[in-house]
Amino acid sequence: MAAVPQFTSKEEERFYRHTNPNSDYTKQIDMKYINNIGSALKNNTGVSKAQMDDYNSRVAKWNINTNPTPDMNQQVTDMFNKQQQYLNDMFNKQKESQMQQLQAQRDKAVGQINQQKAQVAPQYQQMRNQTDAVNQQNVQRLREVMANAGLTATGENVSANAAMNNQRVSSLNQLNLQEQQTIDDLDRRIADLNNPAEEQAMLNAIEAERARAMYDAYNRAEDVGYGRYRDSVLDNRYNDEFGYQKQRDARRDAEWESEQKYNRQWNKDQFEYQKGRDARGDAEWESSQKADRAWREYQFNNMSASEKAQLQQRIAELGEEMGWRLHEMEYNGNLQKGQYEAELDYYSAMDFLP
Repeated sequence: MAAVPQFTSKEEERFYRHTNPNSDYTKQIDMKYINNIGSALKNNTGVSKAQMDDYNSRVAKWNINTNPTPDMNQQVTDMFNKQQQYLNDMFNKQKESQMQQLQAQRDKAVGQINQQKAQVAPQYQQMRNQTDAVNQQNVQRLREVMANAGLTATGENVSANAAMNNQRVSSLNQLNLQEQQTIDDLDRRIADLNNPAEEQAMLNAIEAERARAMYDAYNRAEDVGYGRYRDSVLDNRYNDEFGYQKQRDARRDAEWESEQKYNRQWNKDQFEYQKGRDARGDAEWESSQKADRAWREYQFNNMSASEKAQLQQRIAELGEEMGWRLHEMEYNGNLQKGQYEAELDYYSAMDFLP
């Protein structure tokens, strides 16, 4: 192998190639140039007329076939691999995002349930304390009654105390059972939230969508690969670089126009869709406002004079919206209080409470 010449400047190197057109070094440089221009033509990255003329001159000089019939299967594989990498990255990010969102929703819901669980024991302990307090009062009253009647040392007194103690134990057992049932219900809700079925269903849907996208990508790669293979065959047959370039330009223009048409239609569809959503949202908001105004009007018309005065004072101090919101909170609280009192009266009437 001949030694590689050494040059002190680009001008010296070009002069050497000019004066030694058939040297190994000159052939090496020409082949590198031919490969670079060939890659640019293949990838449609742009080649000037001067570069194309120089390329054709060097190809003719070394008698190189620059239009071999390409391997269509390899083209399809290469193109599909590029699309596959992009699609996998996209779906992996989608999966990660949806998993994070699902986990955040699950953590929030479980946290809220755990807060409820933490409140159960104090609530039921307070109810047990109240039960004990009532029982103690009843025992004291029984002692006083028996003492006044001179029945303290009688069997009747013993039976009454035993019955009262049994009633206390029964009430406490019922509260304990209700407490455990409440805890069990909250635990079941947590178990339902932690059920992997929802997560797996989401993953299955993403993977099914990925599989469809891969299938479509491979079909597109096959179509494009076949088109490129057919173009190469035509190029070899006619060896018409200009005609070949025109065909590629026309195809790119058609693809661009098709893409622009698709984008315009997509943008139009998105606009119409969003417009419909906005209209529906406006209608729902107006309906909500109308219902709110009707409720406030009904409330105001059925208020007592003192309630109206209180409401008007709050509106004057806090503004109309905050004044009404405060009234609504009190109204709902009174409803809840009335419900609890009704339940208490019911249990008292049924002898559930001592």
